Amino acid sequence: VGGGPVSWFRRQVLDHRVGKDDGSAKFALHYLALRAAMFFMGFATTFGAACVIYDVRARSWHGRRFQQCTEDVRRVQEVLLKGEGELPVCPYCVEHIKKSSSKVSHLCGHCFHLDC
Repeated sequence: VGGGPVSWFRRQVLDHRVGKDDGSAKFALHYLALRAAMFFMGFATTFGAACVIYDVRARSWHGRRFQQCTEDVRRVQEVLLKGEGELPVCPYCVEHIKKSSSKVSHLCGHCFHLDC
């Protein structure tokens, strides 16, 4: 009679209960323990691989985002440090500071609206 490893295991356990123990019931228990250990090792390996893949993708995303932010900060600093040609930008309200408006200028070159 076929049925695979589960049927074989059940047959071994039933034979053991009925008294037809030929020593194979212990083997059946060892077989079941081995199968369970293999299942959990496979699950742990799959879970670990998924975590590694997630971590690699998250680091890649973070690196791209960090580069974007660094570029944005660099561009803002260039605009703020320009004193000639273009009107300076107030870092608080991010609007141009007109020459006629009241402003506060620091030694470093940053300008702010007096209201800001």
